[in-house]
Amino acid sequence: MTDREVIVEDAGGGEDLEKVDILLEDLKALGRRNPGIKRHMRLAWRLVESSAEAIEALAERLQTQHHLEQQEVWETIRPHIAAA
Repeated sequence: MTDREVIVEDAGGGEDLEKVDILLEDLKALGRRNPGIKRHMRLAWRLVESSAEAIEALAERLQTQHHLEQQEVWETIRPHIAAA
C-alpha cells in the first residue's frame, strides 16, 4: 500500500486527494534537500502510530471543546497512553 493510500484510508476515504498529493510531494522534496530528515519522519510516523488512540481521543474532545488546559489534555490522553 502506498503512503497516499494509507493516508486516504486512515482518513475514512474522505480526505481531499489533491491535498494529500501536495503534502506527499512536499515531504519528498524535503527529504531530497535534507536526507537526515527521513529518519525523523520515520520516528514521527512511529510515534503517531503508537499514540493513535490518544490522538483520536484528543481530536474528538477538541471538536466540542475548542480550548483545553494542560490538565484536561492529560486527562483525555492518559488512559490511552497507559493502554499502549
